[in-house]
Amino acid sequence: MPKEKTNAFDALCELASTESWCWKAPCSTCGNYDFRYAFLQLAEGRHPKDKNWLRTSFIEKHRIYKFPHGYPKEIKESVLHICLKSNLSTIHKNSKFPDWLGFLGVVFAHCGSNSDLTYKLSKYWSVQLQDIVPKSSLAYHELNNHFYLSNDILNACEKALNGNEDKG
Repeated sequence: MPKEKTNAFDALCELASTESWCWKAPCSTCGNYDFRYAFLQLAEGRHPKDKNWLRTSFIEKHRIYKFPHGYPKEIKESVLHICLKSNLSTIHKNSKFPDWLGFLGVVFAHCGSNSDLTYKLSKYWSVQLQDIVPKSSLAYHELNNHFYLSNDILNACEKALNGNEDKG
């Protein structure tokens, strides 16, 4: 029986972690160019573990894509749909901390919008994060009480996971 393929976003996070991609959003130096090109490939149905996955340097050298300063709705929705099948426990296990939390923020920064799909992903990831952060943490309660996964909540998750949570 063939092994089921890893979700493309899960695999992207592993690649981004291995290659130390910038997850500062927005980044005024690189503009998250690795992620921006990667999101275009995800939207085309490519998978980071497939032979047809293109490295950013190859994309830029051969001018395969114009640098995406923004995405049309179709590309954003395609990436969000892929993320809606992601597994944060897998991402957490296979990616550096706190980078993997930053990767989530990059998705919202570049593909998020005021749409039902963005809110659905936010809730989906919030539920999964509740299984990862300590139940006694402020982050856990923030995840339970908000409908949108913000950078502030992701920062609270980071603090809860590294033991630096402000106990008030």
